[in-house]
Amino acid sequence: MSIKGFAKPSRLLPAKGAIIYKYISEERISSLELDTSSSFYILELCTSKDFGSGLSDINAAILLCLIDVNGDSLLQRVCSVSLQHAEQKNDVTFSEAIHFQRDSVDIVTFKGPKLGKIEAIWIGLESGSWRLDGMQLMVITGPLSMSTSIECTSESQFEGLQYKFEVNNILLGEGGGLSITELRPLLITELPRNEFSTFLNKQSHPATSLTNGKTSMEDGMKGYADLKFSLLLYDLILILSGSSILILTTSEKASLSYLLGGICGFLYLLLLQRSVDGLSVPMSPSSDGKMENFVLSFGGLKRPWLGLALFVVASVVTVKYGLGGSSLELRPTELFIGVAGFLTCKIAVVLAAVKPIQRS
Repeated sequence: MSIKGFAKPSRLLPAKGAIIYKYISEERISSLELDTSSSFYILELCTSKDFGSGLSDINAAILLCLIDVNGDSLLQRVCSVSLQHAEQKNDVTFSEAIHFQRDSVDIVTFKGPKLGKIEAIWIGLESGSWRLDGMQLMVITGPLSMSTSIECTSESQFEGLQYKFEVNNILLGEGGGLSITELRPLLITELPRNEFSTFLNKQSHPATSLTNGKTSMEDGMKGYADLKFSLLLYDLILILSGSSILILTTSEKASLSYLLGGICGFLYLLLLQRSVDGLSVPMSPSSDGKMENFVLSFGGLKRPWLGLALFVVASVVTVKYGLGGSSLELRPTELFIGVAGFLTCKIAVVLAAVKPIQRS
């Protein structure tokens, strides 16, 4: 392959198959066995946060090619679905993990021959589309001595390089994206042995990040529930207060018109909340059933609220035009008052946004 401006690989070297992790622990690095001609490659790929950025075809794979300044290259085919195992006491369970999804960070690792300084990385897709929004590479090179264990190697004999790339929402694949892209390192940093733990600590706390994610989602759903409650409560207070003032200062017809318009606005808020609650809530694959039940407990509209509101509207209409013997014709004044009652829901929105009521 010879493309103008692209790096030109001249020799393809064999490498072991790639393994994908969500994080790399320091223990895994410490247990590596490298000789003077081998290296361990850690490639971090960040999928964009934009909607539709995840790999659309989960049966497809991402193709990676690392090219050094001498033309030597390593080729890897990384599948989007991998089989992971977890050990619990004496049981070992296996589960499928889907990678390269929206707002995810996937770490591709593999062992291969020692390359020179990386000149470029090619990234392509077999099929589908995917949006890349960040990438960095860490290369742990073998010791200068003949010892094969990293733990038996002094810090001065062990080397590593970190490559940082400038990636801004690159669309690959179908839908107008690039079939293949070449990324060149923007910054190359030498990492001595005592700095590997610092680099890994940025990625080695999945339990903490998962807990923080669950906590933030719980707080967000509680805030949303308080906002819904505040919205309906403020609207009811405004409707009842306005109707009481009108029945004392003007007439019963004006009060009923305001009440009818206010209840219509209340129904509007209920239906609006139901539409919002009906939207799907994205859950991460690592979320457990307890978290899902917590989120769903705030979703959906309680039917008694809707039934009660419809009953009140029917009762008001019956009292005003049925038992009272009045015609269904509305005078402009009553129509104006009814519209004013409906618009109280807009005032309730402002009040709920400025001063939401927090329930214990």
